[in-house]
Amino acid sequence: MRHPTLAIGLLLFTVAAYACGGSSSSKRYDAAAAGTGGRGGSGFGGTTNPDAGRAGGSGGFTGIGGGPGYDAPAREDAPMRPEVPWSIPDLAGQCHLDIVPLSPASLVDLTAGPTAFLRVQGSITWGQTTPYPPNWTWSVTRSDGQTIVPTAAGVDPSIVQFPISTAARYDITVSIGDNCSGAARALVQDVQNQYRLYRLRVLPPDDLKDSAVPYEVDLKITAGSTQTTKDVDFDTGLSVAIDPSTGPWSPLPVAIPSAIRIQSSGSTWVSSGRSTTQGPFLTVLDALLEYQVLVVPDPPTSTDPLLPPYLLNRTTSDNARVDAQYIKTHAKPLPLPTGISIAGHLMTADGPAPGATISLRSYQPSTTVGQTDLLFSTVGRANEDGTYSLRVGPGGLFSIVVTPPDGSPLPIATIDQGIILTDPSTVVPDLDFQWDTLPVADLQLTVTLPGGLPPADPVAVHLESTTGSFSRVGVLSVAGGPGSDGGDAWPAASGVVRRDGDTDVNGTLTFPDLPKGSYKLTLAPSSLSGYAITTLMIDTSDASNSVQMTAPLAAKITIMGRLLDAQDDHATDSAGATVIATDLGHDLIPNVVSTSVDVDGTYFLVLDPNRTYRLVAQPVAGQGLPSYVPLYGFTTGATNMQLDDQRIPSGVLVHGHVTYAGSSVPGAIVQAFCLGLPPDCVDRNNLAAGSPPAFASAISNANGDYAIYLPDPATSE
Repeated sequence: MRHPTLAIGLLLFTVAAYACGGSSSSKRYDAAAAGTGGRGGSGFGGTTNPDAGRAGGSGGFTGIGGGPGYDAPAREDAPMRPEVPWSIPDLAGQCHLDIVPLSPASLVDLTAGPTAFLRVQGSITWGQTTPYPPNWTWSVTRSDGQTIVPTAAGVDPSIVQFPISTAARYDITVSIGDNCSGAARALVQDVQNQYRLYRLRVLPPDDLKDSAVPYEVDLKITAGSTQTTKDVDFDTGLSVAIDPSTGPWSPLPVAIPSAIRIQSSGSTWVSSGRSTTQGPFLTVLDALLEYQVLVVPDPPTSTDPLLPPYLLNRTTSDNARVDAQYIKTHAKPLPLPTGISIAGHLMTADGPAPGATISLRSYQPSTTVGQTDLLFSTVGRANEDGTYSLRVGPGGLFSIVVTPPDGSPLPIATIDQGIILTDPSTVVPDLDFQWDTLPVADLQLTVTLPGGLPPADPVAVHLESTTGSFSRVGVLSVAGGPGSDGGDAWPAASGVVRRDGDTDVNGTLTFPDLPKGSYKLTLAPSSLSGYAITTLMIDTSDASNSVQMTAPLAAKITIMGRLLDAQDDHATDSAGATVIATDLGHDLIPNVVSTSVDVDGTYFLVLDPNRTYRLVAQPVAGQGLPSYVPLYGFTTGATNMQLDDQRIPSGVLVHGHVTYAGSSVPGAIVQAFCLGLPPDCVDRNNLAAGSPPAFASAISNANGDYAIYLPDPATSE
């Protein structure tokens, strides 16, 4: 059920999201609209390619981040308790359905044809509703009113496909019942009208990094074209220094060593580095962009307070435009606030939970695109009496995560609903969390080979509760407010149980005191064993105090496919290409398997059963082809399978000359990224959100010239 917004002795707020952006004035932005200018950049890395130069993905500092800022005016009818200005708005809906394109891996770069089809998959994000078995119902309507009947694509009802024989708009809807639905729109073009947008990004060489700023612009590739020219002229940036230091709370300003990340919503370039006690972090920024500066202070070496991460943007700067000049003026020094102090107790039904931790993280509801699990407070660790304390920077939305002590059978608890903290002077009453007592059982697992013998080597076992298995594992309460008696005024914390271990010489492993519920078991044998990663489900909800389970390892399966040339059924271009399958499961470290394409275009992959993979191809260098080609998303079954044929697209030559201050620039890094959906493309509405692989890369030569090849939309599927 949906929880109402609560007046917990607190002010209530109406939340209005604020999105910051850069200025669009200047010749560069006017030129970008005409296809002649731009700005931005990203990191690089990879292998050398005569056509594609250094092939690699965008780099950057992506491990830490914050959500958007929020303005939060008080409601007129709110209880007047200004000493506690925070609330819990009802932002998480019952559930949310996303529609993800699998093959082709796009909803916009689609070409009509008599045999063309689109395969999509529904992905559920549960909100406040306890998950239930989905009843998948799909419908597709073309823009001329024609109903298109989707068909199943295998045994998974969340995946369907339908023909796209006519250029039109295709509206896709899906429902799983109980008012949980999703929608998407696919745009299909005729070949003669087809084009594709790429993001061209050029990084200055090391000898210019202290003066020139990265260049970035959208690049339009029209179907059937053979080449296009794009010259690059670097601009001079503004040198800035960022020197985090103690604020007014300290008698004397003292430098605070910190990790620093700088990014802009108008660029894919992410800059990162460190400040030290010996000096500030130095960088060069584009004067035309607006930035977010994230500062993560190092733990103190003295009795000074542990400071929370600090995000310098409009929200923390009185709505001022945080551009390069603002940063130059205000970031040396950059006083860091101590944040809002939060304290309380972490308890079990039997008493304190020493060693348990609590933290606040950047929160965005399931309907919001963006990162959702980023730490944005210090970590409070429970003492012997269960007391903890932490600090968090004001502004934005936060969720709460409570982690049990090491070795504890308790689940990880999450209050997955936005919590607003706005005023730095806020005094928050004690926040207490108490785990519920859950029924438990011992799980005694025996892993065997198909013939019943134990494996020769230990098998790594990962156990994780399924979504919704533990909808209530504890309750959060505020001293003196509703919910302090353990009632339901605050949302009950949902939970997840994760356990890991290795089998012994007999293939056995015991998980003691495992909360009763539904679990997914992932068995990962040694890569040299020849056996497959094996996934099993077990439900201990109705079990006694001990559960015994025998889990035989599955055999690997073989996947066959064909990768052909763009215009015919030969393999002149595709022969020798590398096909790479990446396991998309989150239960293990990503497993990557690669193979080479034979002279007839066939390839074979030995993979694990019942896993989901993403397939890409890397053509042989020197053939005038793109260096990266997304192919498939697919899920394996229990037996061998054959994939649909795919084709290597023809290459369109993009070449130009790189200059700075009137001189040619050798050694510049040139990269091109597709614009579209992650993980293969850059999201145009959130350029700095990810680091996709480059479709093509090069390094400018001694004369400042570069050349890359991008896929011809006329031959891209």
